[in-house]
Amino acid sequence: LASINADSGIGFLVGATSTPDGKIAWIPAVFRENLPQLGQTVIAITGKTSAKIAQGLVASFSELAANGTKDGVLETNVPEDVIIYGSPIIDTSGAVVGVSTHVSRTSNKAGFVASGLIKGIPKETKPETNQTQ
Repeated sequence: LASINADSGIGFLVGATSTPDGKIAWIPAVFRENLPQLGQTVIAITGKTSAKIAQGLVASFSELAANGTKDGVLETNVPEDVIIYGSPIIDTSGAVVGVSTHVSRTSNKAGFVASGLIKGIPKETKPETNQTQ
C-alpha cells in the first residue's frame, strides 16, 4: 500500500515490476476526468470469489461527504447487493468512471467516487519514508 486518500477512501497500491518468470508489462487503465452523463450506461466489475459484471445507469450525482466536493459521487441503479468495496464502474468504451469505496457508499449504497477525483496521488496523501543517512 503506497497511500490512502481519506477523502475518497481510495488506497493506492504499488505494482510489482517483475516476477520469477520475468518482467511484468502493465497496461494502465484510462480514468475519465469528466463526469458521465445522466442516464449513461455503466458496467460494474465486481465479485469476491469470481468475476461478475452488472449493468446500470448513472442516476444522479451527489456530494462527497468527506470533503464536500460537489458531484463527487456517482449514484447508479446497479444493484447494491452485487457491489463490493473497490468495484470499478466503466463506461461503454472501457474507461473507469468511478470506484466504490466506504466513503461513496455512505452517500448511496450504489454510489461510486467519480474517477476524476481519484486520478493520481495527491502530495498530501503520500506516506512518509524513513531516510537513513
